Amino acid sequence: MAGCTKESVILVPDNESPFYDEIPTIQVENYVNRIYIDLLGREPLDTEMADDVSLLRSDDLGEASRTALIEKLQTDTLYREGDSTYRRAYYHWQYELLKAHTVEGASPMEIGELRSNSVNALNALIINGDTSSDDYFRLVFEVQKYDDLISAEWEYHNDSIQIDEVMRRMIFNGVYDEINMNSFNFVNATFDNLLYRDPSVEEFTIGYDMVESEVPGVLFGFSGNNKFDYAALFVKSEEFYEGVVKWAFRTLLQRDPTTEETYDALVDFYNTKDLQKVQLDIMLTDEYANF
Repeated sequence: MAGCTKESVILVPDNESPFYDEIPTIQVENYVNRIYIDLLGREPLDTEMADDVSLLRSDDLGEASRTALIEKLQTDTLYREGDSTYRRAYYHWQYELLKAHTVEGASPMEIGELRSNSVNALNALIINGDTSSDDYFRLVFEVQKYDDLISAEWEYHNDSIQIDEVMRRMIFNGVYDEINMNSFNFVNATFDNLLYRDPSVEEFTIGYDMVESEVPGVLFGFSGNNKFDYAALFVKSEEFYEGVVKWAFRTLLQRDPTTEETYDALVDFYNTKDLQKVQLDIMLTDEYANF
């Protein structure tokens, strides 16, 4: 006993566990409301609000009940009047958000009109018997890019593609080209939209030459020869996934992630491409819930 020393106790300010049972119901309802808007693009119905607040209260607003609510809206496949299913509504809203971020939220009608222009030009070549020219193959490719953009929503919903392919299609289509006309604007826009920064002089030169003149180059450690390769290698880069994490934080918390938050998210995200898990981790926090 004589050899023992008293242990020092260090008090850390603002480190007390929150008393969730003291949080007013209106604050819990605000949390539920925010989750529905961010994941489904709508407010909860009265019955949904009552059921979900009850769920959260039954677990004292713990992580298990928060996870159950968030994952329900992301993955549940039971029929819901108005939504078809929560999963369907979730993927539709995320698709709309990603379109807003890249192609200024182009509507199906706007995409369809541009696609029709290419189809009409293609049909004119077919009528004239011109099915072997460069124009013919270029138009076939243009139509396919529109089709890929349109089908991205359902393919993402069905797990046929992941977030990297969704974003590749978002920047590789005629709508994106119309918004960011010419190769100069296209290269700058991809860096701004996906990485939230400007390209370096070297990156811009390599990217521009690849897109404009089909000059082989190496970008982000990957080689490419043309615009198709440029879009594909862009979404392979680790920095692309950092950009998606930043997009998720800005969308859900209206701020950029810290270096530590980015690192924690990328530990799994770079390999799993599971954007839903990134969103879940953000929405579980007391900062998001405002508790």
